[in-house]
Amino acid sequence: YNPDGKYEFQLNSEDLDLVSILDVFGMGQLKGYARLSADGKGTVKNPKANIHLDLKSIQYGDIKIGDVAYNGYFDNNKIQFNAAALADTFKLEGEIDATQPMPFNVTVQLANLDFGALLPSAGKNSFQIGGETTGVFKIDGEIANIMNSRGKIQLQSVALQTLRHRFFNVKPIEIEFANPPMIVDCRLSIVDCFNHQSS
Repeated sequence: YNPDGKYEFQLNSEDLDLVSILDVFGMGQLKGYARLSADGKGTVKNPKANIHLDLKSIQYGDIKIGDVAYNGYFDNNKIQFNAAALADTFKLEGEIDATQPMPFNVTVQLANLDFGALLPSAGKNSFQIGGETTGVFKIDGEIANIMNSRGKIQLQSVALQTLRHRFFNVKPIEIEFANPPMIVDCRLSIVDCFNHQSS
């Protein structure tokens, strides 16, 4: 850092054990390893920075998440970020303007995401959720007026599984929300796994 406001930095870490770090904050259930790298060059009035975070073998209790990759960029008073997890079946990207009222947009993409694999193992007589889910979730608005945010969820396929029944969508599920109301458009089918009946 120079007196004229210019700076330059670079940071690289080795693999960090999340348990030893987060246990201090009572979050010892989150296990795995993190490796951080960051760099930046600019001025106090026009800062620029990049950050990359690799999370390996992440597990929360009985839920196995696996590897997660996160990238963040700060330039021209804007924060851009993206992340990928669960073998790229879950992707997130977005942008936040750092100037008030801080407009933002976030998009989450699901591509054949097996959300059943994210849930703890259930007993033989328990309700279980399984199936691959594909869809998009988008939200935008202003952080200063977060309650007025707008969003849309489009799910191409969803499946809920019990010991006897399977619930699945007949057509894409669409949910829109804003201030005011929420609009839901969906149609579900229920299959009796023993008698092979649907409704």
